[in-house]
Amino acid sequence: MGAGLGTALVVACSANLHVIAARLTGQAAAPSPLAGTTWWWWASSRALTDLSPAGRPIALITEFPFFSYLLGDAHPHLLAMPFVVLAVTCAFALWLERSAPDDAAVPDAPRSAARRAAVPGLALALVVTGALVGINTWDLPAALSVVILAASWPAARAADLGPALRRAGTVAAAAVATTLLVYAPYLVTAQSQVQGLLPNLWHPTPLAGFLTMFGTLLPGVAVLVRLAWEEVRPAPRALAQSAATAVAVAGLWLSGAAVWASASGGGQAWMASVAPGIAHPLAAAGTRWLSGWPVLVGGAATLGAMTALLTASARHGRAHATALTFGLLLACVGLGLTLVPELAYLRDVFTNRMNTVFKFYYQAWLYLAIAGTLGLAAAWRRGGAHRGAVIVALGLLAWGFVYPAAALWTVARSRPARPLSLDALGVMRGEAPDEWAAIEWVRQHTAPGAVVVQAAGDSYRPHQSRLSAVTGRPTLLGWQGHERQWRGAAFTAMAAGRTDALRRLYNPSSAAVLRETLDAWHVEVVCVGPQERARYAMTDDHERLIAEVMVLAFERGGVRLYRRRG
Repeated sequence: MGAGLGTALVVACSANLHVIAARLTGQAAAPSPLAGTTWWWWASSRALTDLSPAGRPIALITEFPFFSYLLGDAHPHLLAMPFVVLAVTCAFALWLERSAPDDAAVPDAPRSAARRAAVPGLALALVVTGALVGINTWDLPAALSVVILAASWPAARAADLGPALRRAGTVAAAAVATTLLVYAPYLVTAQSQVQGLLPNLWHPTPLAGFLTMFGTLLPGVAVLVRLAWEEVRPAPRALAQSAATAVAVAGLWLSGAAVWASASGGGQAWMASVAPGIAHPLAAAGTRWLSGWPVLVGGAATLGAMTALLTASARHGRAHATALTFGLLLACVGLGLTLVPELAYLRDVFTNRMNTVFKFYYQAWLYLAIAGTLGLAAAWRRGGAHRGAVIVALGLLAWGFVYPAAALWTVARSRPARPLSLDALGVMRGEAPDEWAAIEWVRQHTAPGAVVVQAAGDSYRPHQSRLSAVTGRPTLLGWQGHERQWRGAAFTAMAAGRTDALRRLYNPSSAAVLRETLDAWHVEVVCVGPQERARYAMTDDHERLIAEVMVLAFERGGVRLYRRRG
């Protein structure tokens, strides 16, 4: 229980070391896009910075769970975390079943019952994991890998890995089939901003930045790896070969990417777009990697050695090391997630690796925190010299709790004097009572599918697009930047004509134009409030035309709701 509570504390209530590092180096805080202010605690979400080939800084998103909680940022990367934890829990249940002792002391009947129970358990794990395709697709590959490996792990005392590999293929096929079958309604209409995969030729992560992000979690992982090595003690040659293989694979990938970028038409076009005016872009990339190799090489070598430990554990079939080996698996997944942005990134609307770093680092935080805390708990239970390593690791981990305590204190002191509440709309009731009354009217007097028009919104402006967001009624345009991110290339076609329609609704040139626009977009209610008047520079004549064509159904303060006649 203590280890479980400690894991939750580390995952949810610790932070990276950016604020501490910034204080030591005198680094300035990153500006916040919220209300044009600068919050010192915001800077930790931008702990790393890439440089474009021309030397332009590109801020990378390095969020972690506590930052999301403090910001109140209910984006998919945060909403998916409980489902990822549930998927890992299901995987661990499958792991326990596969690793149960299989000897004469265990009656056949209970063991057969356990095998039968594993079938619905696997089905549950696949359904839970498949849900991530719609909640936050970024989380799916890692969580699915954990489930597949857990379900196919060699049974206790099984030295032959062949059956496990065949079972892994079967489970992977079942995972694909389950996801396609259960989540077909989502997949049929799913859209994405992803336009392909690009190699990371110019942006090696500095070692100092990497340690700033994960430095509090890695000591626990190191303790876990040490315990796993003590369990199976593979030959040093096997560890070295696996580490060298991982480094070689990474090197081959980057070498192949360089050949593609220089020799193919698509690669040359891409290179010209990201490195315009650079005479020898690949030479510039090579210069960066000469000093930026430690994270990739060190991480790949470590991942290779950890994979060798996993393989050795599978061959040994050590039932008493079940939890420890599962933790090692999670550590491999977490470390692997941090290495993906070193090699490649998804091409999206940001045109750089910012979003890839963000989404993979966010997942890695969870896996590394679980694995590291497990390692510390296991080492403490073993006592002796292991406890000294735990104390050192806990001392480093403690620095990760400085930021949450200070940030929470700052935010709590700067907030308006009102009772603490989990009701996010309570703020709106107090600060915008007129708009809140309009929301209540819409809820009570319109059908769920009624189109209620308001001004188009801008990202990170919580006072915009609230009427639609709170009531769930469809509108013409919400937060346009985020809508474009979520819907990808389809957004342009889907949003076609909507901006012009809003202009015709709020700046009508005649009653006929207004009626035609209302009919074309099936609008039932038009909201006219401070946001609409300001964004569209509405005049009294504009509002008189709206009142002539529609019926004033609600008015309070500066907020009016006009409803279509009939």
